[in-house]
Amino acid sequence: MNAAGLLYPDILGARYSRTSVIDISVDNAMTIEGCTKFVLHRKLTRGKSWGRAVKAQGRTRGRFEFGLQMSLYTDEYNLLMARLGEKASAAGGGIFSAAFGLSISLFEPGIGTTLWQLIGCSISDEGEKVIEDSMFGSDLGVDADFDVMEILKDGVSAGLENGSLGQLGA
Repeated sequence: MNAAGLLYPDILGARYSRTSVIDISVDNAMTIEGCTKFVLHRKLTRGKSWGRAVKAQGRTRGRFEFGLQMSLYTDEYNLLMARLGEKASAAGGGIFSAAFGLSISLFEPGIGTTLWQLIGCSISDEGEKVIEDSMFGSDLGVDADFDVMEILKDGVSAGLENGSLGQLGA
């Protein structure tokens, strides 16, 4: 008997899968269709405080790091680069310095909708497949890593800050 009432694995098949409805948008203005990988990263690195003791006496709140790895078909990546090029030229910077927002919405019947919002994204690394033996006759793509300032899941932050004006990052 499962005390938590969870069915694992779920016999009705209600899991996010390739049949899920997935929508990805940039700045709530441009939809990305040709995404083959979207991996979010949220990491909290905590420290310890010893004072004058031999054993740790406390734990620090730590620092959050957020990231994203995404693979796109070349056409869609070029559309994203064109959009970032417009933002970068307006700000007088390069494409990698242009900040933008990303959102990904997942829907599966029986589970409902999950919304991930990525705030302050900028590209930190790209690797474009120009020619690869196994790729002849198929679509070429781009793998990119993004530096992200905040990731919200269903509107909830992984960590909140108390500032002089109240909650920051909410």
